[in-house]
Amino acid sequence: MTNCKRCSGDELSKRGFIGEKQRYLCKVCGMDFREGDGRERHPEGIRRQPLSYRGLRISKARLLKS
Repeated sequence: MTNCKRCSGDELSKRGFIGEKQRYLCKVCGMDFREGDGRERHPEGIRRQPLSYRGLRISKARLLKS
């Protein structure tokens, strides 16, 4: 059985098909996704990393140089 890509919940309802792949709606968090869409949950540190640079007012190019 498929689990939710966002919360890993198993309470899903089928929402039809996209092409030949089953579409699901998570009853826990409300995420709509299809089976085999390639999206995965990223570790917390990786998801939050770009947000930590917003307050620095440094361009992405300058960050990559240092």
